[in-house]
Amino acid sequence: MRPRLQVRNRTILAGDLILIFTSVLASFALRLDLGVAFSDYLPSAWVMVSIALVIKPVVYFLFGLYRRYWVYASIRELRLIAAATAPASVVVALF
Repeated sequence: MRPRLQVRNRTILAGDLILIFTSVLASFALRLDLGVAFSDYLPSAWVMVSIALVIKPVVYFLFGLYRRYWVYASIRELRLIAAATAPASVVVALF
């Protein structure tokens, strides 16, 4: 019998962590133009990165995104991704 809390797609998890990190910093950089304002908001950016790196993978795991094999994705998987991304983003935005 296989353990229940197994992450099959560790590479997808690692890719998600890298993309979450870069997307949060890129959103701050695009909004604040990498100038003085960006360095003023950098502590807030690090807080946002840490919150997103904790919450989003947990929500994605709970929705089963890391337990699937992603050789072929269909509309069903697209709906699952949308259903997992929306609550994760709402929870991160509430912090």
